[in-house]
Amino acid sequence: QKGEGPGQLSNPTDIYIDDKDQIYVCDSGNNRISIFNEQGDFVSSIDFKEYSAGKIIGINPFGAIILRVDKTSIESSMSFITRAYFINMYSDRFDFKKNLYSISVPIMQHFRKGEKGIALSIPFQKELCWTLDSSGNVYIAESQTYEIQVFSPLGKQIYRIEKEHEPSKILKADIDNYVKEQFQFDKKERIFWSMTIKQKLRVPELKPILEKFFFAEDKLFVLRSENGNKERSFFDVFDSKGKYSWKMRLKISPWLWKNNKIYTVEKDKNGYHVIKSYKVFWHL
Repeated sequence: QKGEGPGQLSNPTDIYIDDKDQIYVCDSGNNRISIFNEQGDFVSSIDFKEYSAGKIIGINPFGAIILRVDKTSIESSMSFITRAYFINMYSDRFDFKKNLYSISVPIMQHFRKGEKGIALSIPFQKELCWTLDSSGNVYIAESQTYEIQVFSPLGKQIYRIEKEHEPSKILKADIDNYVKEQFQFDKKERIFWSMTIKQKLRVPELKPILEKFFFAEDKLFVLRSENGNKERSFFDVFDSKGKYSWKMRLKISPWLWKNNKIYTVEKDKNGYHVIKSYKVFWHL
């Protein structure tokens, strides 16, 4: 039911189901996480004040909850809106225990020309990737670097996974395409703003390399782009100890991979989003 009262939701953004079939719903509208039993009855909730309730990464075998939260701020120059992301560990009652990782990223930039102003999202910014294995170890990486930090269920960094790769720089053509996309329906505005944006836009030096990673069949699958091109992506596959095994291409983008089945969200011939499942057969 929509609302602000106990058990009501305003803008649910993420859902997680634990081993006991309890349902955790992240609600950005009420800035809280509401918990329901398997019948859908409200159990309890936790409100967030300093941070925005983000996404539950997982619950480890010790009952600790791994949560990604964020905090948005405006830089003193008023030119940038920055968002800080934190991956924190909480107790089963959501008492804060430890911060595992954090980054701060400019997400919006404000441009001025004469009396006019415009705010645009900043492209190619780094993001956090994460996953949890069956032992409760937490894997965290920034999208711009191929360096995956691994933390124990107690929050201690135990090792990291690295792999050599060819970095891909952001080129002038990438910025040109970005500007065209922002004003694809307004050529007059594009001509007016184009030079100002190209001169002042603050972007990273390199394109993101990592898209996401997850565990399936006791293997770590790392989805990454080829030379910064997301249209040409593939998986690097590692064993459970972080040793590189092989490279694999898929024509589909997995949403969930479990029990030798891949689940995806795709568009049908009418343009509607549908969930599809694929059976996995290994030929090694």
